[in-house]
Parts: sequence; C-alpha cells; structure tokens
Amino acid sequence: MGRQELRIGDERVVGISDWTNTSRTWDGIYMRVGNVNQLNLFSTSVVTIHPTGLDTHGAGLTFHGVDAKLATYVPHTTIEPFVLVHALPLVTSQQGVVGSQTEVTFGSYYETKLPLGFDSSGTGDLQRGKL
Repeated sequence: MGRQELRIGDERVVGISDWTNTSRTWDGIYMRVGNVNQLNLFSTSVVTIHPTGLDTHGAGLTFHGVDAKLATYVPHTTIEPFVLVHALPLVTSQQGVVGSQTEVTFGSYYETKLPLGFDSSGTGDLQRGKL
C-alpha cells in the first residue's frame, strides 16, 4: 500500500516513463503472489506531479489491473497476460452528457531468448470502453 511504481512487461502499456523529466508513480494497493511465476493485482490512482508543491493523487482508485508473469511454462520464454481497467465514476462527454466511463484493455507481453544470442519481445493489446 502507498506510493509505488507499476511496470508491466517492457513498459509499453504501463510503466514509469523513464524518458520524461519526471517518472510516473501511483498511489494505491499492489499485491504480488508468487516469485518466479507471479500473479500481480493492483488498484491505484496515478500521481499528479506539481513542480512547486506537494504531489497529489487522483480523486479515487480508478486504475485497476491483473498481470500474470509466467516464466516456467515455455522454455526460455516469459509470457505476461494482463487485464487493465480504467473506471471513472463521473465524467462529462463532449456533448455535455454526464455519466460514467469504463475502459478495459486485454493484452499480453512476451520475451524469449533465441539461439545465437538473439532475443525477441512484443506486446499486443485490445482496448474497449463505454461511456
């Protein structure tokens, strides 16, 4: 519990943004089960950076997810399926309609070691949502 960094795979979908002036962090709950093969659960809110004051988190835990790291099922390969949910309880659309917004992202990351010192990795995902 508390302020922490979230990283999934090679951080193409969720990561700390090392290439920016300020890294991204989240406030919330994070639970890991397992060591080599892992199941990670989290419910967080992204932290807003204020250069001249204290950083703040969003108005509630709106970013949730499940990430599994499977390292022993395929030789020399790690597979990380994930499901991410971004849920906002009160938003106003461009047309002025007030409602709730939910976005769900399903995906997977893989990393494999190939012969002769080569390796390969990739991320694929699908995002759906409703307002």
